[in-house]
Amino acid sequence: MQFLPAASRLPPTLAATKHARLSQSPRIFKGSKYQRVGRSFPRLRFKPDTETDVPTSDAETTARTLSEGTWDRDEWFSAYEDAVESPSGYWMKIEGELPSTLRGTYFRNGPGRWNDGGEDVLHPYDSEGLVASISIKNGRAFFRSRFVETKESQQEEAKGQKVYKGAFGTVPNAARKNFDVYVKNASNSAVFLWGPKLWTLYESGQPYLLDPYTLRTVGLDNLDGVFHEGLPFDLGLGRIANSLTGALLQVLKRDESFKALVGGDAVCAHPRVDPKTNRLVIFSYRLKLSHNPSLISTELTFYEFDQKFNLVNTLHHTFPGYAFVHDFGLTENYYVVIEAHLISRPSSDSASKSKAQIIKMQPSFCFHHVNAYEEDSTVVLDSIHYPRFPDFHYMLQPGKGYKDIDADQQPIGRLKRMVLDLEKREGTLTEKNFRAMEFPGINAGFEGSPYKYTYVSASLHPHKNQPGQAIAKVNVDSGAVEMWSAGTHYYVGEPEFVSNYQGIGAVSEVEDDGWILCMCYDSLAQRSELVVLNARRVIDGPVAVLPLEGKLPHGLHGCWSGKYFGP
Repeated sequence: MQFLPAASRLPPTLAATKHARLSQSPRIFKGSKYQRVGRSFPRLRFKPDTETDVPTSDAETTARTLSEGTWDRDEWFSAYEDAVESPSGYWMKIEGELPSTLRGTYFRNGPGRWNDGGEDVLHPYDSEGLVASISIKNGRAFFRSRFVETKESQQEEAKGQKVYKGAFGTVPNAARKNFDVYVKNASNSAVFLWGPKLWTLYESGQPYLLDPYTLRTVGLDNLDGVFHEGLPFDLGLGRIANSLTGALLQVLKRDESFKALVGGDAVCAHPRVDPKTNRLVIFSYRLKLSHNPSLISTELTFYEFDQKFNLVNTLHHTFPGYAFVHDFGLTENYYVVIEAHLISRPSSDSASKSKAQIIKMQPSFCFHHVNAYEEDSTVVLDSIHYPRFPDFHYMLQPGKGYKDIDADQQPIGRLKRMVLDLEKREGTLTEKNFRAMEFPGINAGFEGSPYKYTYVSASLHPHKNQPGQAIAKVNVDSGAVEMWSAGTHYYVGEPEFVSNYQGIGAVSEVEDDGWILCMCYDSLAQRSELVVLNARRVIDGPVAVLPLEGKLPHGLHGCWSGKYFGP
């Protein structure tokens, strides 16, 4: 097994970049295009490292003003309200025309309930998960949504109050009264369909299985013992000691309906699929008491499943201390983890190499990786990098919560490329674009291979930290950005790329031959809507918009299935 740490803790150099020329064409699309009377949509194209142009027309002046970026806090947070689920669903109105090649189902997960039993959550990520699906076929679309019915949420609903602590700081009154270290599984971070299973994921617990047709919660899915249920903490003294600890926690909580389990596997919210082997790859983590100076270690377990969810490979790896790992990169031979490490896959040619290689790098923190691949003797990893871990301390002040965030005081996520030379044991970290961006997605057929484009939620301002208000297509080689936005009152979520070539082994030679699906929020209309863009011409804006009857709170991660799960 090969293992390469590749990050340290030095602040990256920040260099100002100049504005690039903007062009704007207010438009109303007709026929098969997007049509909405009374609204115009700017076409924004940015290329890095170019000289500032002086606007030559009123249209360019308007676009330049828009690019300065502004957002209204009240408008942004107006999406964070208790959602109303729609388990029966409804046929959606369509503005424009859905592509004839678009057939399947878009799933999205995210927080959905803020106030329960009279107590608000301290942070949205402690909120109950709400899964939405939009099934598309023959130019029509059917919407459905449903809350994930976790064990904790069912118990809280029965009691009429919040009972469990949240991973992001929510401590209800009931949890303050007793010795309580149990963190609820909100199951709100991601939704993923593989083979016969639709999972919701939350990296403080195990997956929940849903019916993809109805979104009804089937229950916790541990794959018949592949994952261990419970809190991801291990005393390191065996299962009996973990069981006794769980029993003690149950006694201290004084709640007969509460069942405390420790020694569980917390399954990550970012599965990846190797298109060459058609395997699902996912990891879990567990904290364990250890004899190292920090007295704790982090155990990662990687799993590879075939299309029928048969377990093909597992690999265990231990990091000294606490390692916060949210996502990973996948190449032909490696799992790429930032702390950062390269861990040889069990089936790889490098698996027999046992000596660790260490590469010292500039420091950074990552939530999400774009893609990773091997090239000659190097490993390339593109990620959204932050100079430091985001600050949540402001929420700990009396009377404060997530709405009190100061965006100017938070680190900015930017696209950077890490290149690790395995022979020279050297690495470089290069900034590809200075704009704040997050939620990167690619054509999944290029996972683990050289590629050219990523699709992200980007800020309008060229270098300030602001919410995503534009869908951007980024050339990962040059850093050039092509983007579309509906303006400063509009907010975009995670773009999902859908290839025109779907099915096992069906990969187009044209990487951007497909569509971008993105759930957005129109703060003026107080509603959410799914937009569909041509991935080859993001700058042209939506070819179709599917407004919801209400609004969904700002969400997290979704997925696309080529199978239609509508009525």
